Amino acid sequence: MIGRVIRAITGHYYVEDQDDPAVIIECAVRGKVKKYNKEILVGDLVEYILNDTKGLITGVLPRNSILKRPFIANVDLLILVFAHHHPEPNDLLINRFIVLAAAAEIPFLIVFNKSDLVLKGNDLDIANKYISYGYQVISTSTITKSGELALQKAIEGKTAVLAGPSGVGKSAILNMLAPQYRL
Repeated sequence: MIGRVIRAITGHYYVEDQDDPAVIIECAVRGKVKKYNKEILVGDLVEYILNDTKGLITGVLPRNSILKRPFIANVDLLILVFAHHHPEPNDLLINRFIVLAAAAEIPFLIVFNKSDLVLKGNDLDIANKYISYGYQVISTSTITKSGELALQKAIEGKTAVLAGPSGVGKSAILNMLAPQYRL
């Protein structure tokens, strides 16, 4: 069977079945796989077999991309999440994330969350600055649900990862898009 590693914790891998994403199997790694693969990453597509209630990873399929921060494989879209306010956006950090995405050749979009905190008429809004640079930007608010549809459309059919500093609302955005996770 084939699945995607969705979590890795000290030698235990949680694999989402490709045919039934509701099925998540805890897997160990066969010795031969450990020998020939440097590391199994979250996002890797793996071959596995079932042993009773647990699985055994028997192979790792080739990666189409690898992101070094966060360390993840097979990403179609990197979503860089920052807040309009609280915490204040940091241009240097935003630029670092953009460079990481570009170096990994992974398409990205910038999400500025907490748009409900933006004062009307504020022409210094950082989102407008990055739009003027030609980047794809979506402003969201998990309070008012603004930007939800645009973000859903942007990630549809893609393996996307959210990255950004603490406190910007990454978990809140995931809860807005998929409330069943209750993060």
